[in-house]
Amino acid sequence: MKKIIIRLKARPRLQKKTNSHHPNFNAREIAFQGIFQIEVGGHQLQNILDLKWIHSKLGEEELYLIKDIIEGVTELENDLDSVIQSYSKKDIRTLSNVVKCILRMGTYEILKAEFPAPIIIDTYCTLTRKYDSDQAVKFVNAILDKIYQHLKDLQKENLL
Repeated sequence: MKKIIIRLKARPRLQKKTNSHHPNFNAREIAFQGIFQIEVGGHQLQNILDLKWIHSKLGEEELYLIKDIIEGVTELENDLDSVIQSYSKKDIRTLSNVVKCILRMGTYEILKAEFPAPIIIDTYCTLTRKYDSDQAVKFVNAILDKIYQHLKDLQKENLL
């Protein structure tokens, strides 16, 4: 029996990114944790906004973004749910608390349009993958993308 020897050429290896998250990923994750504590744990908004439950040092921009998302989502929760429901075939009340919170946050940020929507959608899909399932990621991506596409269409038609 002959042995077959194959010599492979050395190929350059891909460098792994040291930080694969977007710059505001940490702030959005903390905001998600705060909103989740309000939704599931029944914590008071002001206690969450005090951010005493966070053990890491945060910059001024991160603090602003965290508080803006938490306050905005909490204040506009019913309106955000209506927007989400209009793009979803599933009843929002049947969604997991994780998906509900993430969709509210993503919808709020897309409508606010302070950051590019593709980055927002990608960030919230990453959060969904971390805290829920791959199936939930597909759902979150689809809903946030529909909202973004509709908003883009309205802007093209100068209706917004």
